[in-house]
Formats: sequence, C-alpha cells, structure tokens
Amino acid sequence: MSSIEPNPNINNDYAKLGFGEIAPGQQGHRELLLKQKIAKVALHIIVSLAIIFVAATVGLLLGGLPGAAIGAGIGIGIAAMGNTGFLVYRQVTAHKYNPPSTSNMEFPKDVPSLGEFHGGNDLLVTKDGKETTDWKLDLIDRAEQSIELCASIGGGPTFRKALEKIEERIKQKGITAHIMTTPDLLEKKDIKLLKRLAKEYPENFRYCITPLIPELLPDPHLIENHPKILVVDEKYFTVGSTNFQEELIQPGQEKPEKREGRKFIQSNISSASREMDVIGKGLMAKTLRREFYKLFAIWEYRTAPLKPKGLNNYYRPIDEKKQVASLDSLDRCEELIKNVKIKAVVSGPENQFNNCTDEYVALIKGAKKNIKIGQMFFSPAPEIVDALKEVPLDCEMTLITNSKGKNGPPSGKFYVDANRLNYPLILNSDRSKNHVYEYQVPDTVYHKKALIVDGQRSIIGSYNTGLKSHECDYELTFTIDSEAVTKKVEEVLEADLEKDNIGKHKYVRELSWQKVEKMSSAFKTRLFGNLQNQILLI
Repeated sequence: MSSIEPNPNINNDYAKLGFGEIAPGQQGHRELLLKQKIAKVALHIIVSLAIIFVAATVGLLLGGLPGAAIGAGIGIGIAAMGNTGFLVYRQVTAHKYNPPSTSNMEFPKDVPSLGEFHGGNDLLVTKDGKETTDWKLDLIDRAEQSIELCASIGGGPTFRKALEKIEERIKQKGITAHIMTTPDLLEKKDIKLLKRLAKEYPENFRYCITPLIPELLPDPHLIENHPKILVVDEKYFTVGSTNFQEELIQPGQEKPEKREGRKFIQSNISSASREMDVIGKGLMAKTLRREFYKLFAIWEYRTAPLKPKGLNNYYRPIDEKKQVASLDSLDRCEELIKNVKIKAVVSGPENQFNNCTDEYVALIKGAKKNIKIGQMFFSPAPEIVDALKEVPLDCEMTLITNSKGKNGPPSGKFYVDANRLNYPLILNSDRSKNHVYEYQVPDTVYHKKALIVDGQRSIIGSYNTGLKSHECDYELTFTIDSEAVTKKVEEVLEADLEKDNIGKHKYVRELSWQKVEKMSSAFKTRLFGNLQNQILLI
C-alpha cells in the first residue's frame, strides 16, 4: 500500500481532461486569448505612437513645425500599414493559435480515463534510448492493424528504418499508420519518404509535421508538441523521454562519435543523449491511442494553410475479430512487471492548470523518506518550487541533471545556469546530506524526465521540470504506483552514479552544498540563469 496520500489541492476532474479539452466553468485558453487580445491592442497602440513620435521628431529636426507635421503624417501612414498587414496576417493564421476543443470528438466509452489509476498493465523499464528504440522497431514489425507514433523529434537513418518497416506492414497487413514529428531535425530523405508514403497509401498513411508555434503575449514563447508515444494495435505502448532521431537514441554513457552529414542545429545540441522510457502492454494503450488522435487533430488544425472547418478524427476501433500484434520477446521477458497501476495525465497550452506539474507537486508533497529526480532541466514551476521548500529536512533528496562546458552537451550553455539557480532547493547548509550531480559525459545531453518518491511511486514521461513544459508545451506523463517498477526506475538512475574501481564517479560529478551555494549566488550564474529562464520559453 502506498504511503503517499492524494494531494487535496488537485482537481481530479480537471486531471481527467484530455489534450485540447477545457473544464466547464474554468478559465482556460479562450479567456487567455481575450487577455492576449487586450494586451495586443495596447501593444499596437504603444508601437504606433512610438512610430509617429519618432517620425515627427525627425521631421521637426529637419524642417521645423511643418516638417514635424509631415513626419507625423508619414508615421501615421506607416503605423496604419503595419497594423493592417499584421491584422490580415493574424486573420489568415488565427487557427494556428486557437484550435477548437476536442471535447466533441467521439471515442469508445470504455477507454480508461486520464487522472485515475488503472491496473491491467505490464511494464518494462528501459535503461537507455537505444534499448527503447530497439523495442519500438520490434513492435512496429509486429503491427497487425494500427500504428500511432508521436516521435516528438524524428529524423535520420533509424527514423527512416521505422518508416520502411511501416510500409512493409501496410503492404502485408493493410495497417493504418499515423505519424507526428517536429521538423527540427528532419533530413531531406525523411521528408521525401514521408511524402511518398502519404501519396502511395492515402488510406493507410498520414503524417503531421508539428512546427514550433510562436506567441508574443503575454510573454514571448513557443508552443511545442513534446510527447513521445508509440501505440501498436491498441495493445502495446511506449512512453518516456526518447525521441526518434539518430543522435537522441544513443546509450549516452561514453563520448559519442559525430555522425557525418548531420544538421547544423544538431551539432549545437549534442551527439548523444541519456534517456529512460517504459515499454508496456495493457489497458493504458487504449487511453494513449485516444489522446494521440486528439493531439493529431489539434496539430493538423494548427498547421493547415487555411482555417479548416473543424477537427478531423481519424480514430478507428480495433477489429476484435482480426489478429493483433504479439511480441513474445516482450511478453516473456523476465524484466516485465505484471499488473501495474498507472495514472496518465496530459497538459497543453489550452489548459489553465498543468496536470503534469500537479502530479509532481502531489508526489513531492507526500514524500516522507526520499525523493530522486533525473531531469534535463531544473528550473521548476513555482508550484514545484513551493513543494520542494516544504519537504521535511529528514527526507533525503537527490538530483541528477546536466553540466556545461567541455564535459557537458553544447546546449548546456543555454540552460545550466538556470538549473544552478535552483540547486539550493535540493542541497544547502540545512540539507547538506542531500545530493546534486551533474552528468559529465562529453557531448551528451542528460535527457531523462523521472521522479521517484519513497520507493513506491514514480513519474516517467515527456515533462521537463522547466517553465516551457509548464506553460507552453503539450506533455504526457505516467504516474506509476508500483514498488517493483519504481525499483527498476531507481536502478536506471543509479546506473548514472556508477563508480569505478577506486570509488570515483564515472559519469557524474557530485557538488558540495558549499559549491551549490557559491554557484547559485554568483553574479554570472544569477544574471545568465534569470535570462535563460526567459529564453527557455522560446
């Protein structure tokens, strides 16, 4: 029996909301849009007045009062043209920022709900992104009816291999496949293959490329499609941190070799990543499949060139009279843990509250003995910050996250200072027995998104403990109530802390509380850390 009590501050009905749904009577994205419109009108007025003032001032300096009048007239013209152009642009692209609610999309009534624990699931915890990807490819190979893949970031030879396997299943079994991926690291060969499959198999294959959606107000940010999900035949599933892109599916425990021909943006992120996921089968596959099609509909709507009539629902029930996938290597695996209770929650920019954040808060507030966090980012939402401050002093806390410099990923310079500002939440003079570790494998990003509490419950998913996941992105997490699964998650985290024969950490460096306080209080860290907190929304 779990020692962790439910958080009374969490609205369980709200936690049941799927992607794109808004709770009746609660402030959501529509009200936020109204506030944004007011802010935009104010911004337009301010910018217009500034243009007129500058033009009039220039006119005054060049031609006295007549020149000021002419300048003001020119400024009014420029402001009017600029505002008109912007309004036309926003009218044409408004659907990108305001998709309809998914509440009216129809799905079977027997699908397990979000926000509640459901048994009947078997789970295997993977040790790295390569193992996860191998399982994904095996599952795709066994599909009999359908494949739903939200890659988050896709691209490269292994991504194309997965697409080729999907084509084989279409030819052999007539399956349907739906794919979502961001364009960030897609290669020309990837795009060509996606287009060919969609053209040759229009009834069987659909894909949606999900770009970053920019928003300027209430603060500049980018909306991202961030879940990593695979569902096969509404029976098997994967959830976690692993993308489907070559550099991001490596084991991540030794300095990687740089691949020839990789995109410039990838060379500035990392050549490898350290990941963790769960592979499973059971009832939760139904829930994930439903949420996938809501997410697919939202992004298809957002990315349409012109405003669509509504959301398309491509969900089709699995034919129970036909064969479904069977993967003996997973079904008989000794590491597979049976009948696990899982609670899935999702979040997105339409929501007033973030259900993934709430799950972190609930587990942290219920902690009695220990908390272990493995995260790429550690600049948490205010709710998580408050929860960490309330953790009892005798509750041991451990954080594993990224480093920067020659022993960190190239991208570390963009966010590690923001992480370091928050280290004292874990380790300080009053909590000197706690632990903070920075991952030190060169050119490798520590990309895990995991939380363990009291050896009983754990969270795995796509959610970063950063403001972007909290405020901007679509995310999905599993809260797992199982001592056996949580033990496996802990073992995977502990592997990052492995020591060599002389007792020195092989992959991380441990920071003292004095070092943490020095880092977090340093002017450079505070200056760049605060700046990074804002940049990370973009």
